[in-house]
Amino acid sequence: MREETRGWWRRGDARGWSYYDQGGIAPKTSTLENRVRRKDSGVEDENDSGEAKGTISKAMHAYLKRAKEHQAFIDTQEKEFVFGRRHLANMMGRDVEGFTQKDIDEAIRYLFPSGLYEPRARPMMRPPQEVYPKQKAAQFDMSGRPHHPFFYTAKPNYYYLLHEMVTKLNSLNKLAPSRSTSIIEEEEDRDSALSGSVWITKDELESRLLEKITDQMYSEWIACLERIAVHSKRDKELEFIQAYRKPLAVQTKASELPPITLEPDGRKSVHVSLCMKKSARADVLVTVPGTGEFKINGKGLDFFTLMASREAVIAPLQLSKWLGKVDVEANCEGATLAQPHVPFAGETSRAIAIRWGISTALAALGADVEKLRLAGYLVKDHRMRERKKPGKESARRTWTWKKR
Repeated sequence: MREETRGWWRRGDARGWSYYDQGGIAPKTSTLENRVRRKDSGVEDENDSGEAKGTISKAMHAYLKRAKEHQAFIDTQEKEFVFGRRHLANMMGRDVEGFTQKDIDEAIRYLFPSGLYEPRARPMMRPPQEVYPKQKAAQFDMSGRPHHPFFYTAKPNYYYLLHEMVTKLNSLNKLAPSRSTSIIEEEEDRDSALSGSVWITKDELESRLLEKITDQMYSEWIACLERIAVHSKRDKELEFIQAYRKPLAVQTKASELPPITLEPDGRKSVHVSLCMKKSARADVLVTVPGTGEFKINGKGLDFFTLMASREAVIAPLQLSKWLGKVDVEANCEGATLAQPHVPFAGETSRAIAIRWGISTALAALGADVEKLRLAGYLVKDHRMRERKKPGKESARRTWTWKKR
């Protein structure tokens, strides 16, 4: 009886593996084996008509692998967070089920007191979904074709947002009767559209887009939004504008501001006393409405010799757009005894003291408090010049040590 030899052999073409029998049995192809090996190698499986079916690209295969690894990592971190929360609740003697995130923060603050100024540097315990950044979903189908029309720009979400903003701006321009009326002319109307809120930061925009952008890209995005915000027909896209703005927390209390006095001529005035900077002292009186007149110790702005000092005095008026609408009268003294031999000694201190008084008066008269606060004009500087120490040239400077 003839010995028969059977086994699997590899063809030289792309048809895959076949079964052979030396005993005279005709070779036959294993369809299941072909599909398994083609799937592992990423080769498409075709039917009789030549159309691909059940295919998966290498890009999708790599994405699924990364997503699976990321999900496994998040699941591990979630288990550790739940275990840590349970252990922390037992340490604090609280119920595990009712132990909220607020209770966790208070427990961490109590058990690990920290004097670090930056909140992000302090110890914290939060769910992994809030700590680790989110990952993008698949940007292509199973065959590798991208879903997003801006996929090949490397920043598809950012450029799609710019495209959407330009489309909205063009639609607003069509609604405006002419180019001259498409931009808001009144500064008050322009400020009222954005008052009480600011644009989101670059980091917040990156977290929304799930993409890293440069400072120049962020500036271009802000410039495009500003054009929509100051448009005369911006009410049509007000909801879109507010989606990228965040409200400001008003931290300046009304009780901290000086009262408003009604003058005999019907004008309103605010008097701010004890304006200080180092050893300089000043009293400021701001009257509205006015003609933009300045009277500092009986003189105008030429009382200050340095241009920087003059700019410091008018800075809060320029920021709040009240320049030329109020009258300012100030009396200042001091800040000249420290260095009488130095020209312009104490001039900067006097200017900053007057600037604080003008800013406080403008806030009391109804100017934008948050703009002045964020610029630092409402903060009183209590720092003083450090005295000279014995045996030293000045407060800190010492003599050069020589061995011989």
